[in-house]
Amino acid sequence: MQNTLFSLYSKDFPKYHYFYNSSELGRIHQVIPWQQLTKLIPAKKHMVGAPSWLDYEGMFALMFLKHYTKISDEKLVERLNSDACFQLFCSIKTDLFLQPIKDKTLVTRVRKFLSIHLDVNKLQKNMIDFWKPEMKDKNVMMVDATCFEVDLRFPTDVKLLWESVCWLWDEQIPSVCKAFKLSMPRSKFADQKLKQSSYQKNRKNSFKKTKKRRKALLHLLAKGINAYQLLLNQTSAVNLSQKVAERFKTIKTVYQQQAYLLGNQTTKVADRIVSLSQPHIRPIVRGKENKPVEFGIKVHMAQVDGINIIEHHSFEAFNETTRLKISILKHESQFGKLSHLAADGIYPTNKNRVHCSKKGIQTNFVRKGPGKDDKATKQIKALLNKERSTRLEGSFGTEKEHYLLKKIKAKTPATQIIWMMFGVLTANAVNIAKRRTKPIQKAA
Repeated sequence: MQNTLFSLYSKDFPKYHYFYNSSELGRIHQVIPWQQLTKLIPAKKHMVGAPSWLDYEGMFALMFLKHYTKISDEKLVERLNSDACFQLFCSIKTDLFLQPIKDKTLVTRVRKFLSIHLDVNKLQKNMIDFWKPEMKDKNVMMVDATCFEVDLRFPTDVKLLWESVCWLWDEQIPSVCKAFKLSMPRSKFADQKLKQSSYQKNRKNSFKKTKKRRKALLHLLAKGINAYQLLLNQTSAVNLSQKVAERFKTIKTVYQQQAYLLGNQTTKVADRIVSLSQPHIRPIVRGKENKPVEFGIKVHMAQVDGINIIEHHSFEAFNETTRLKISILKHESQFGKLSHLAADGIYPTNKNRVHCSKKGIQTNFVRKGPGKDDKATKQIKALLNKERSTRLEGSFGTEKEHYLLKKIKAKTPATQIIWMMFGVLTANAVNIAKRRTKPIQKAA
């Protein structure tokens, strides 16, 4: 019997289809509105080019599979070639057993394509609207902020300066001089390389040694910027690519910021760059005991009946308390009247208290002034506090540990947002799929 995917799609294997539809992957496929999602991407105006392995539905399915399986892009392509369930999930009608996908960058290219053509806010709204009939207690909302970190080594001033120096003196300046047969500018790069190696081998460096290292690297960086700019002027920047030009611009900004920090003996500067490869990333001070600073996307999350909704996200730090009024407005436009609200201790500002009182919203905020809450109010507040601390904060850990949001490995801002959105939506889809299969408890 020929074991091809054409036969799997035929009527010869009803048992296999029953197995797939009853599996968790098949149940997840049933809770996703594929037709609504494919309409979010504009249709092709022409059919020029090689045929694609995946249609628009398959592209969305591949992103859900990525976060559901928690494997690398390359491993996901291998599983797609060998696993018929994955092929059914992505609606692939080509026989991959006989003609497998050899492009290991397929998942990366799909993610980039969606980052260009997909509006993530419309994506999330369509998914929530599709799940709305199955959601209970839509009059209750819980809000909190979290940070989904990107895959970035912990930055220090010395690391950033040394990386900038190496990019200029070890890569760009020698390549330009070799291409145009120009003499290399004189520098102390070789000496500084030995000193940097000695500095890095120390288990712990004093503040005095670190400051001395920063001064030396800052001086070498300034000389490298001037030398490289002079070479670009001499060669009219003939072979200068946009990527190299953007990196050079970032290094100039790094020099200005580091010179300001060192000259003014401070640790704060506006729009501080912490990575040359990802200059959009900013340090976000969270105030946690084990991790005071995080680097990634700060997210203001709203939760309704266990379903997480990204209300706002930004690479810049923001005060989540100012988002409460907007969160209530968005909730009312999507779910109707809000009667109960749960938030942590940073939200009960005077403005938020007055706004919730005008709306008639029961909150878990600690009472101000003299007097005590009555017994019923105390019970409601205790229940809201328990739900927020367990259900909402617990969902953050679930998304980070089980849906690839602990470290976002995409590199550009657009693809990082796509990665984050599909991670949250996959967690929600699994939640909805489990509810459909949960047995109904009969009364005794």
